Amino acid sequence: MMNGNMKKAIRSCLVCSHLFGEVLHHQRFALPENHPLPEAYDVVACPSCGFVYADTPAQQADYDRYYNEFSKYEDTTLASGGGASELDARRLKKTASDIRGFLPDTNASILDIGCANGGLLAALKNEGYSHLTGLDPSRSCVEHVERMGFRSLWGGLFCDSAISPTEQFDCVILSHVLEHVCALPAAVENILRRLKNGGMIYIEVPDASRYGDYPIVPYYYFDCEHINHFDETVLKNLFIPCGCEYVAHGQKELVVAGNRLYPAVYVVFRKTDAGNTAYRTACQGAVRESVRDHLRQSQQARAHEVFEEFAKTQQPIVIWGVGSHALRLMGNTALGKCNIVAFVDKDKKKQGTRMGAVVIHDPNYLYHFSGTVVVCAALASDDIIKEIKNMGIPCPVVSANERPGSQHIL
Repeated sequence: MMNGNMKKAIRSCLVCSHLFGEVLHHQRFALPENHPLPEAYDVVACPSCGFVYADTPAQQADYDRYYNEFSKYEDTTLASGGGASELDARRLKKTASDIRGFLPDTNASILDIGCANGGLLAALKNEGYSHLTGLDPSRSCVEHVERMGFRSLWGGLFCDSAISPTEQFDCVILSHVLEHVCALPAAVENILRRLKNGGMIYIEVPDASRYGDYPIVPYYYFDCEHINHFDETVLKNLFIPCGCEYVAHGQKELVVAGNRLYPAVYVVFRKTDAGNTAYRTACQGAVRESVRDHLRQSQQARAHEVFEEFAKTQQPIVIWGVGSHALRLMGNTALGKCNIVAFVDKDKKKQGTRMGAVVIHDPNYLYHFSGTVVVCAALASDDIIKEIKNMGIPCPVVSANERPGSQHIL
């Protein structure tokens, strides 16, 4: 659908309420059992304001359930947001330093919405802040952050009853949160309700205007969770009419694995007495064109003939990894038609559950398997291959990120 076509959107534009969207791409997924989110959606661009988003049939309640029951951020060793890895710690330290530049008063009260395992709270503490509160929909994350010594409350943008109805903060942080939110206008309203007049909002999101400049794997920027695609212009169009004054923005390149970079942008707003309801910056189409570029790259890079061969021969394979990359591949390539006898994943919350009729195991399952292992991880593929080698597993290993003929035979 590279030329696009217009459709009446399931959810109208969340920035300007336009009822139609230009279809840029149809994204499919294979999902684990009891997964609350849909197996497919259209990626659409609003022809009025340029906002690009997933036209998903899911409601906000479905996403709330997903982050409550299926959160991938609970594992303190695997998930981002806790600062467990060197790269994640470096990212969080930089974010805390950026916030310190806009919020010099270390006595300011700060609410980190979507705090995950508290890595940003810890980084802010190291910057000298002492009045810190975390809010997260995962009870496991909340308990972990409490053990770290921070005030941590269960909830989110649409359920913050654990906070006193009258409590407001000097600063509200949403770091890599808004791209996950289905009901954006209600989210903005709730953010402002928790902010003192004159208080600051720090928002950091993937920078959709630069997707095309940072290729990782095909269709990497489209998954079940990331359903909004922002740049600073879209964020201004969302917040300024609601009672916010623009303060500053900046672009980042986050190192996510090896030498791979992930584009991000932050925008800082200040809550004011009244919003400029007529405000809207003219859209230059940067996000739409960047998304188109990413789609072109994804289509050209799709070289998974090895999956076609596996599907034809029906030789038994095990897939290592049940993250977004695997879900995309199984929904959009012949991988979903292969003879998959098991999945393995190090996320304990996934182990024992199923993808269709196939059980997800811990990696020790491979000691009892003789066949090919297909590694499906967008960022950690090389590390997983090394781990399989260190385990002494004699199976041939194929990385789903590589072209045919580049198998790792161990």
